[in-house]
Amino acid sequence: MKDSIIILCGGGPAPGMNSVSMSVAKTFLSRGYRVIGLHGGYSGLFSKNARTEDIDFAKADRYFNRGGSYLEMSRFKPTDKDFEENFNLDLFKENNIKLIDVPGMGEDQDKDEEYAKLYRELLPQMDLVLWVMKADDRAIAEDKRFYKELVLPALEDNKPFFRLWL
Repeated sequence: MKDSIIILCGGGPAPGMNSVSMSVAKTFLSRGYRVIGLHGGYSGLFSKNARTEDIDFAKADRYFNRGGSYLEMSRFKPTDKDFEENFNLDLFKENNIKLIDVPGMGEDQDKDEEYAKLYRELLPQMDLVLWVMKADDRAIAEDKRFYKELVLPALEDNKPFFRLWL
């Protein structure tokens, strides 16, 4: 079965969401992945009848320059109980999707060294790195340090990398 990724857009409307999501789609399509769009934001991860659709190059090109988000969004914030009881693991199994979300740096100084070790171990194995930095936060200096010390050295020349400042 072909490896797949799934793209969802969570939160509220953002002017550049299509540019980001369709750039990710094109990057993975060019590497032979199946790209699946998930409607409903994070709520789609907890629905047994998740609304999905394949995204091909034509669709990615068509929506790349449009404002807003082609994929329906939601402000749903899952709880631990949602993950324990309602997470649609079958969506990932049936579509051969692998995903990892690692903790953010600078949120807890006591955990940063533990996280740094995790990053050093995982980054070389990643197919794509999406590094999101919250620019209006005091942790920005720590994000920048970890980016320079951990992320940049782990990136291969051909590894897709996206850095977003929010």
